[in-house]
Amino acid sequence: MVLKFLQTDPTGTMIEYQAKGIGAADEGIQSILKEQYKQDLTLEQAERLAILCLKNVMEEKINNSNVELAVITTAEKRYTQRTPEQIQSLIDKV
Repeated sequence: MVLKFLQTDPTGTMIEYQAKGIGAADEGIQSILKEQYKQDLTLEQAERLAILCLKNVMEEKINNSNVELAVITTAEKRYTQRTPEQIQSLIDKV
């Protein structure tokens, strides 16, 4: 499975990345991704890496009520929102 991140800028242009941090803490996230991102990550490893990035840059303590996570897979071609319980499980593994 190839993981991709698509970013859409305000003009509607889509830019494809393998991994990307956006927002106020993008530099901190990019630093973590440079160290830990690998092309052969499983989906769960990628989700844990996303949680790790947030854990390291968020001002408040990360929990399943202040984080949302969703996945779109190429196989299923569908948007799947992770439940608070799934998010907590990922947080517990980081």
